[in-house]
Amino acid sequence: MPLLDPENRVLGHLAVFDTRPMSEEPRRLYTFKIFAARAAAELLRQRMVVQLAESEKRYRDLYDEAPIAYLSTGVDGRFQIVNQRVLEW
Repeated sequence: MPLLDPENRVLGHLAVFDTRPMSEEPRRLYTFKIFAARAAAELLRQRMVVQLAESEKRYRDLYDEAPIAYLSTGVDGRFQIVNQRVLEW
């Protein structure tokens, strides 16, 4: 059974092996399709987690190594986040 993304691109395949043939009962095929859809959703979720972590790292590198000072303050006026340039001042 193909694992499909929302644009119907194949992400992989789900297969079940047994020594006995699978019956022609439609309910079994529908169950298998449900498992394939769930596996595809989990695979996409895992990919998104990796992409988010990579994006966060790129942002953090740009922020921390920026040639100008960046800082964020809370409503109480305290510094929350500062980059390396602020620390050099």
